[in-house]
Amino acid sequence: MNSPSGFSISLLIVLFSTATSTAEAPSPAARNHEGDVSQEMLALFQKLDTLGRAPIKDAAFVMLTFATVDAPGHEWSEPAWLISENDSTIRVLTDDLTPHTYNKAAPTTAPSSWSPLNLLLRTVAPADLEAQLRALCKPDAEMRPDGFPTKEATQPEPATRALMAHAAWQKGFTKYCEPVITGDLVHQKEGPEKYVAAVMEDLAWRHFLRGVNLLMFADRKEVLPHLRLALQLSPNGEHAKDAKDLLHRLEKMVTEDASPPIAPRNPLEMPEPARAQYFVSQLRDLRCQQWAQPGDIALYGVASVPDKSLPTSQLLEMGMAAVPTLIASLEDDTPTRTVYHWRDFDKHRVVWRISDFAYAILCDITKKQLGQRSQVGFTLSYLDPPERQAVIAEVNEWYVKNKHLSVDEQMLGFFAGGSTEEWATAGEYFLERGDKRAVAPLAERIPMAGKFDQGELCILLAEFGDPATKDVIKKVMDSAQEPSDRMNAAIALDKLGDASAIPVAIEFVKLEEPPYGNWDEPVWLLLHCKTKDAIDALMYVVTEGSPRRVIEVLESITSAAFGSLWSRTSTPVGCVEVCPVLLAAMDRADLDENGRRVKDEAAVSFAALTGHTQDSSSRIKYGRFVRVDPAVFDQESSDVTLRDRQIEALKSWYEMNKHDLFWDPERQEICCR
Repeated sequence: MNSPSGFSISLLIVLFSTATSTAEAPSPAARNHEGDVSQEMLALFQKLDTLGRAPIKDAAFVMLTFATVDAPGHEWSEPAWLISENDSTIRVLTDDLTPHTYNKAAPTTAPSSWSPLNLLLRTVAPADLEAQLRALCKPDAEMRPDGFPTKEATQPEPATRALMAHAAWQKGFTKYCEPVITGDLVHQKEGPEKYVAAVMEDLAWRHFLRGVNLLMFADRKEVLPHLRLALQLSPNGEHAKDAKDLLHRLEKMVTEDASPPIAPRNPLEMPEPARAQYFVSQLRDLRCQQWAQPGDIALYGVASVPDKSLPTSQLLEMGMAAVPTLIASLEDDTPTRTVYHWRDFDKHRVVWRISDFAYAILCDITKKQLGQRSQVGFTLSYLDPPERQAVIAEVNEWYVKNKHLSVDEQMLGFFAGGSTEEWATAGEYFLERGDKRAVAPLAERIPMAGKFDQGELCILLAEFGDPATKDVIKKVMDSAQEPSDRMNAAIALDKLGDASAIPVAIEFVKLEEPPYGNWDEPVWLLLHCKTKDAIDALMYVVTEGSPRRVIEVLESITSAAFGSLWSRTSTPVGCVEVCPVLLAAMDRADLDENGRRVKDEAAVSFAALTGHTQDSSSRIKYGRFVRVDPAVFDQESSDVTLRDRQIEALKSWYEMNKHDLFWDPERQEICCR
């Protein structure tokens, strides 16, 4: 791999070494006599040497530029220490204690939290170490009470400062060691001893993370050194328990991997218990992707059509026949290659075990939330041992009662229980099949549901289209204490063609302080109805409401028009009837508390509804985040005069064409005949 100037990496190293005179720098011991490095720092630096950073003494500080194979055009750079190279690879130290190897010409598979990255090494160029050190001399700022820094820039982690200060010590820039390290907030507030502990914990996390990310795709042997190093760095730290457990289990798996596998017979020809056991045994090498952060693991494939070749899909397909094997597997904590992360930046990872897959598949087979908590990404690993045993007992009891029942009978049995989730599950099951056996029991249980659930069940009940259920739904709309239940009941009545829902939507949309702040369901319902009363209510708000409230309603009009509500994806309800409302709002130049003009938000909504979004090919336009063509309305322009001219042009266009406008549901925009 050559740099852009055509020099080889080796020549760049020579030039860089000459420029910075690292060959003539005094030894670390001699530097310390100059008094730039305290005894506490010296001990930390020597520790880092023994842990793997000693090669920096003879390495060149470089900047690596990468691109991803899967996202052409996306490039980024990161600093590194070039340890060695040959014709095909380079070895570098970056932000931890073990070298990374990158291919020069071919892609390199690198560990990453989301999924492994296929990287291309674009360039290796000399970097300015002293400039980096100077940048780190600025002390960390105090944190706000909510835990966020008072400055916009991300604060360096303790280990980042320590590794750079160590490099300064190795390379003769000892005057930077003190300000780089003492600028850390832990060092400022708690002193050097706590700071060193924070550095070790930080490095332990980095190697634990690198290990579990390698587990997604690499030989399991590659994971072991990082888990051992994490335990060495912080034997009692935050990730020590997980590292120790994973290390113990992975060492055993590495031994098992050394034995040649026995070719299995066709699993579909096996008896059901053996077949289920075979598919469970395949889970140890399964890496399922995560569909969002925070989000959940996609057990059966990431596409809308499940991947039926996956062992998870095969077990789900087996249904009740797989349940005994899956129950037994709830005790099997063998690590798989699936790793869950709440967020990239969060210092927590859950390596899914076979028991986690067994639990998730059992939840899908039984249609029950076994031991479930209100937590994104929840799985069995979050439960303590007594809770886990309670789940095992629950699913065993379920199996005994249901193993001889059909799925229809199991779903009807859900209505006999006290779980709102199970009532909804059964209702959705029968709705999907067009089977109205769920209507009567669902209607009976709606009054028993709690807050926030009554309205949702009303919407589900209305989907069956039975007008005999109107009275149950009306009672919720008229008397529920929770506003969202009343609003959802109104939406349910609208689905049944009952216009008595409109006054409820009008009541809520006219509130200056809606129950949930920016609440878009009432706006959606009024646009869906399109009656004179509904449009008059929106007109009242945009002419009489405060700037803040008007802008909230305008944002809701845009999102509702394209069916993108906060709470759910709904039917798009764009319409020509709302145009006079938007035109009226374009006459208001007053500002909300964030300095936004009402008329600008109205112009954005009007431009979006008339098809002038920047991505005209998209049929889903997210109302609150929609970007419109700046030639029609430049929502980012600081030129008020320009925006006012564009608003007047929009108003003139409407006046000239208002009798020929119609909403095209296929294009999802207002068109002119």
